[in-house]
Amino acid sequence: MSDFTHIFFDVGGVVILDFSGTNKWEEMLESMGVNVENEERFLEVWNKHKLRRCIDFDVDSMIDEFRNYVGLELSEDFSFLDEFVNRFDPNPSIWPVLDYSRQNYKVGLITNMYPRMLDKIFQRSDLVPDISWDSIIDSSVVKLQKPEWEIYKLAHKKIGVEKGDKVLFVDNSKEHLVEPKNLGWDTFLYDPNNPDSSSENLLNLIKI
Repeated sequence: MSDFTHIFFDVGGVVILDFSGTNKWEEMLESMGVNVENEERFLEVWNKHKLRRCIDFDVDSMIDEFRNYVGLELSEDFSFLDEFVNRFDPNPSIWPVLDYSRQNYKVGLITNMYPRMLDKIFQRSDLVPDISWDSIIDSSVVKLQKPEWEIYKLAHKKIGVEKGDKVLFVDNSKEHLVEPKNLGWDTFLYDPNNPDSSSENLLNLIKI
């Protein structure tokens, strides 16, 4: 066993396969009726809420704007949030890593999430294995987001890191690994486009 004491995982692009490195975004917009004629207006609405999407702005609050301003014909029961979650895929290659980590270390999640998204991910039993996490840091709950250093300091405190402990953080974004390194954490850049090899390398790292 390695000398790690705590391991934090990102969710999208690590624990699950989201839109990272795929054309799922384009497929979703096409299914909603976004085209060359209305795309500019759609992106105007989407980008207007960029700073708050992972903090306190529910993406379903955009639906009226999509209908009235963009001109999309969306059903009465349409959920923009569900459009995302329904397109997420499990990452079975990471499950042995999570299982081994749970058995040998304290484990947690640090994730940028839209409000209610993480609950919906957990409700899909095929996406995330049933694990008892020691700490879950959800940006939409704690009102902090990566790459801000404050979210990592909070995670540091919540999971009970003490002097002499060794923390590993796994994320698929280089930008999100900068502040953890400044805190003295070890980091692992996960490649969601090559999950099998990334998971194998990660498992080898934590088993050393």
